[in-house]
Amino acid sequence: MNVLVLVRDLPWPPNTGARLRTLNLLSRLAHRHRITMVGYSRGDGAEYASQAEELHCLVAVPPPHQPSGLRMHAQLVANVASPLPYAVSKHLSIAMRQAVTALLEEREFDLVHCDSLPLAGYAALATGIPKVLTEHNVEAELWQRRAKHAAGSLRRAFERMQYVKMRRFEASACRLFDHCIAVSELDAATLRTAYGLRNVSVILNGVDTDLFAPTQAPTVPGRLVFTGSMDWFPNEDAMHLFASSIWPEIRRRCPHASMAVVGRRPSQALRRLCADNGLVVTGEVPDVRPYLAEAEAVVVPLRIGGGTRLKILEAMAMGKPVISSTVGAEGLAVTNGRDILLADEPAEFAEAVARVLTNPGLARSLGARGRELVERTYDWSAQANALHDLWLRVAGVARAAHGAPVSW
Repeated sequence: MNVLVLVRDLPWPPNTGARLRTLNLLSRLAHRHRITMVGYSRGDGAEYASQAEELHCLVAVPPPHQPSGLRMHAQLVANVASPLPYAVSKHLSIAMRQAVTALLEEREFDLVHCDSLPLAGYAALATGIPKVLTEHNVEAELWQRRAKHAAGSLRRAFERMQYVKMRRFEASACRLFDHCIAVSELDAATLRTAYGLRNVSVILNGVDTDLFAPTQAPTVPGRLVFTGSMDWFPNEDAMHLFASSIWPEIRRRCPHASMAVVGRRPSQALRRLCADNGLVVTGEVPDVRPYLAEAEAVVVPLRIGGGTRLKILEAMAMGKPVISSTVGAEGLAVTNGRDILLADEPAEFAEAVARVLTNPGLARSLGARGRELVERTYDWSAQANALHDLWLRVAGVARAAHGAPVSW
């Protein structure tokens, strides 16, 4: 089939969960379909030519300008009067609309796959063509949790307003598509109950179990690691919580412990907080595997989140024991005490970390069973096969119905 894929950001470098998912699935499906990908990039896409050679066509669109400082605050204030949530409006551009319109006029597509909720309106330009949408998270749920944990009444009120806007937008956007894809059964159930959707399937997040595999590299005694894009609010919030409320208790129990926060674009505020508490912040790295290889354990203390965490799957694939909050492990087929340790309160989280650092047998058992889990359930190739079958089904049924939205 000829498939048009809309992504918010071209997935190179693959340094976020969404980019990793997109790249791993589409690189496998490009052998079976002629895929045209369009997405935002600060370059012209030429720098990705060798990495994207499996694709039929790659179109790079200049991203909308993202202001900072006072100008960003001015945009946030202006958004109060907008019906769109800020997390959607900031990703809209005339250039993207023009690029999608031109592709639809120049070529015939059998299917449009929108891989980012903010771009749903551009996918809707493809009238009469079957369409699917990937929901990497239930976005409204993310904003509801942000509002719950927001500091200060003004910020809480703003984020509550964003939640209401996002819920309204997400509900209407999902109905533009013949089919919606969730990344977990939990998210799929939320989409069905919250928005009344019937046309929802699950394509799990995954991990390359050959690329992420146990190594013979020695671990650093007491080393803890957190990985993730630090410009994603839930990750930054998690590390603020960890550094201020969990780490001191870990150090009290395990004085030899050390901590590395690995991920792109950490804020200056987070850098200062971590430096004051003895945590190392690496910023962006070319490969997270050497840092995971050094770890005695991986921590995921998220209290805001949606979808499922690829960071957990990558750590498990390398045989590392994982200590996570309930929200952090949400949507994954994990079992507390068997292949992961779950804890939500700071003191309980610190106690779980200390158990792993002081009990090598427990650490080995958690790591081995985590590896077994990802091999059995979360390999990318199996998820790509499932997406291939879904594409064929949606295109075939929707075409037979003359472009009318379908459900099953």
